[in-house]
Amino acid sequence: MRKRMPHAVNAEDSAPPPLDRAATGALDLRFALAASRQHLGAALQQIDALLEQRSRLEQQLIRLAQAVAQARRHAHHDELTGLPNRALLLDRFKQVVALGARQQKQVALLFLDLDGFKSINDALGHAAGDRLLQQVAARLAACIRTSDTACRYGGDEFVILLPELDGQQSAVSTAEKIRAHLAKPYCVGTTVITMTTSIGIALYPVDGKECGDLIRVSDLQMYHDKSRAPAPPRILEPALHTYIAIQAGSTIMPTRTRRPPAEQKFERVQEEAFSNEGAPPAVHASPAANADDGGVAAGEGQHCRSSGA
Repeated sequence: MRKRMPHAVNAEDSAPPPLDRAATGALDLRFALAASRQHLGAALQQIDALLEQRSRLEQQLIRLAQAVAQARRHAHHDELTGLPNRALLLDRFKQVVALGARQQKQVALLFLDLDGFKSINDALGHAAGDRLLQQVAARLAACIRTSDTACRYGGDEFVILLPELDGQQSAVSTAEKIRAHLAKPYCVGTTVITMTTSIGIALYPVDGKECGDLIRVSDLQMYHDKSRAPAPPRILEPALHTYIAIQAGSTIMPTRTRRPPAEQKFERVQEEAFSNEGAPPAVHASPAANADDGGVAAGEGQHCRSSGA
């Protein structure tokens, strides 16, 4: 008996029609395109998130840099006057001493104290005293060289560091110029104030080789200078048209009330500058200023004007 051979399958018979293959390819392309669009959208979202994060980090870096700069300034400068403090003074002292040793120059340290400043605080209040200190600091910064350092040492005490000096006479001349500059009248609100300054001088390396040594020597010299019995501060009150000469060690509060001479703790001197009633006082013409002062220092104005006038 003859066996039947299986019928051979033709490959062309099993393949899908050409139209079916094209449809499948188009469907695959649509799926791939949709997936690509999805990946692109996710990538764009990630880019936006990274840009936003970068912006936040940049702002944080800016704030951090500002905080660091402010912290450094507070660490090395006086908050009220903006002058260098003791820490920065010590750092500058080390620098100028090293430079002076190479150039064979002397270094001077001036110790300044405002005469009768406590009486001004007692008479006008601490706010007025702070404004006066700010004006003193501005004058010191304006009348020294760029290589010098003006430091607020504490309270009403200031220290001036003078590098590259030829000798003691240079330090003395500078001290007298500073004294004359600080003696010119100050305008605090509507009040004119004149006062003197006691100054002590110490030289490196004659009086010491450490900053602390020069501070002690110049402080002692300052008290010796103060023993010359400096004139007490004088305050012009425009509302009274009078000067108030504050007595050392007394607590004075300006008042309109007239009291018997025995009860008065301050001296009133008639102000001659008020030729016209109600006119603001010209500081350079006030009896409290010395004739050779030349008026108020540059940049501080020529009058103290009353807000109520």
